[in-house]
Amino acid sequence: RSISLSGEAYFNVKKDHKRPFILSLGDVTLRVSGTSFNVANYKDDVQIEVMLESGKVDLYAGSDSKSNDRTRLVPGQLATIEKGTNRLTVNQVNTEQYVSWKEGYLVFDEERMSEVIRKLKRWYNVEIEVLDHEINDYSFTATNKEETLEQFLNLLIFTSPIEYEIEKVDEESD
Repeated sequence: RSISLSGEAYFNVKKDHKRPFILSLGDVTLRVSGTSFNVANYKDDVQIEVMLESGKVDLYAGSDSKSNDRTRLVPGQLATIEKGTNRLTVNQVNTEQYVSWKEGYLVFDEERMSEVIRKLKRWYNVEIEVLDHEINDYSFTATNKEETLEQFLNLLIFTSPIEYEIEKVDEESD
């Protein structure tokens, strides 16, 4: 039971001590038994995120899941690994913020606007250009259940000092 991942996925792994679940993420390897967790490992991101919802996950630097150099996560923890340097930070988090996407909605809990924008770009499959980079440091809290992108941007206007403009790109067909 060994796979690799590029992108984001939620796993609910059945316990099997004879055949552990091994997840390769390039800079880090996870060894899992009887657990549920979310992993974000996008090619264009500078970090990997592993959020443990239940059970246990062991993180290993590189591809050796048998090394003694491991970090064990407990439920409710988020491990953030910087790609290239393997610098690891572990924090307690609101798990709903990391798994709500699988139920069809997004939760932002005191999240930096730069992170909100990154998630909106993926959620709605759009490009978002920020002209005033000061906005990136604002924090934002909201739940996006069934709003269109425009509805959600209108909510941002009421809570943050932003303005937006939507430009539709015409695609020429061959």
